Amino acid sequence: MQLCEQRLSEAHRDLETLDEKYFRSKQGKIGEIRFMLGLEETVKAVLNRSKTPSSTPGYEM
Repeated sequence: MQLCEQRLSEAHRDLETLDEKYFRSKQGKIGEIRFMLGLEETVKAVLNRSKTPSSTPGYEM
């Protein structure tokens, strides 16, 4: 996750210095990195939820 966040900050910095030709390309890369970070957050939430039971287990008859 740290690598993605680092790349995101680098891409934001690069946007300030790019011309129009490369601006759209860099915007696309930023979108991809944000998507990957979102997926990572979702995976963490799912894993945390699976570790913590949300209800008491049923009784077998």
